[in-house]
Amino acid sequence: MPIHESNFFGLLFSPLFLMVVIALAITSFAVRIIDRVIPYSMQHNESLMSMLMFMGILASLVSISF
Repeated sequence: MPIHESNFFGLLFSPLFLMVVIALAITSFAVRIIDRVIPYSMQHNESLMSMLMFMGILASLVSISF
């Protein structure tokens, strides 16, 4: 197996990459629920709110793991 393939698979299953994927999934799920509960809650600041929520979830996952 060439070196670049093993590095790709190492990245694919690295804990930090999995935490980013989990944080993205939780963020998208939470944003959908918030939009359904409060329809116009994040209309003006949706990208900022999503980014802050993602960073908070990722930071909590990293702090719990390490």
